[in-house]
Amino acid sequence: MNVCLLIDAWEPIWGGGQTHVWEISQRLVTKFGCTVTIYTRALKSKNGIIYNKNQSLLNGRLTVIRSGTPADFFQPWSRIAWIFQIIQKVISDQRKKPFSIIYAHAYSAGIPAKILSLLIRVPVVFTVHGSNNLDLRPWSALGISERILLTRIKYNSEISVSHHFLNYPNVNCVYVIPNGITKPDFRMFKKPHPSKFTLLWVGRFDTVKGLDILIQAFSIFSNKNRSARLLLVGEGPERKRLEALVKNLSLQKLVQFLGEKSGRDLAKIYNSANVFVLSSYSEGHPITLFEAWAARLPVIATRVGDIPVYLKHGVNGLLVQPGDIAGLVQMLEKAADSRTYQLGRAGFKTISPYTWDASAQKVYTVLNKTIRKFST
Repeated sequence: MNVCLLIDAWEPIWGGGQTHVWEISQRLVTKFGCTVTIYTRALKSKNGIIYNKNQSLLNGRLTVIRSGTPADFFQPWSRIAWIFQIIQKVISDQRKKPFSIIYAHAYSAGIPAKILSLLIRVPVVFTVHGSNNLDLRPWSALGISERILLTRIKYNSEISVSHHFLNYPNVNCVYVIPNGITKPDFRMFKKPHPSKFTLLWVGRFDTVKGLDILIQAFSIFSNKNRSARLLLVGEGPERKRLEALVKNLSLQKLVQFLGEKSGRDLAKIYNSANVFVLSSYSEGHPITLFEAWAARLPVIATRVGDIPVYLKHGVNGLLVQPGDIAGLVQMLEKAADSRTYQLGRAGFKTISPYTWDASAQKVYTVLNKTIRKFST
């Protein structure tokens, strides 16, 4: 199976969608004998670093192709230009080695995927990683475009990482394939210092993540818990505004912005924390929830997306309504009780069935089924 994979964001942008693509793509190659070409955009980081080099991995069976002029990920004209550039590139590569299927991810990749499917006559499988605009701003321009891309364009098959997405009327038959988790060995890292009560958040600095709510709740909580600190891991367009909020609340000594982290560095940070917090207004299936449970951390999370599918209040975590500062403060105070470590242990047991190997097997089955159906 020769897979043409489309995703419009890659390094330095890294989140749940990119992690999903990376983990699944490797396994399609190593476990199922596929060849995978990831087509993405050339990007430029906020520090001016250019990411435009192609990569050849796993003996050339996994390739990353970057197209277009390097630009900031959020630059709209660059995203539009990429759609046309990637169509030309895929058609050119198709002539050399025909693709079996187009496997598209996130939002804008659905447009070139559908066009290419018609032009080169191969099936397309589209994967939905979240529906933030559809959830929060359904009648905005972004909400309407998201509704069209995710639910009104007919693909040969559609995958969602979350059950929550099934709530929306859709012209497609949707397969739900949750994200997986690779459990790191946290035993090699030191446990948190008992004199510090450390809260951890990991993700993208975006308004949808509710970080202003978390910071305000932490400000109230830290007045009574002077040993508390809050670690924020990630990057994004809201960072400067959030840093200003931290300064206005005089929390500079208690709130640390750690930037992007991955691998062992991220595992060490998880292991240094006492509690993990997700304060989002909207989520699909957040990988960070599983990462926190892999570290046996108690989790406080908002009741959005697929979080309540896995997190049961008082059993393996604590739930709060999105935007509820007082409710979040109450949950933080409850989590400060040392007995909440039992919630982290229960969370660790929850994630046992959810491996990337299992997810890759399900994805391969959908891809194979879609190809067979298309050819009949």
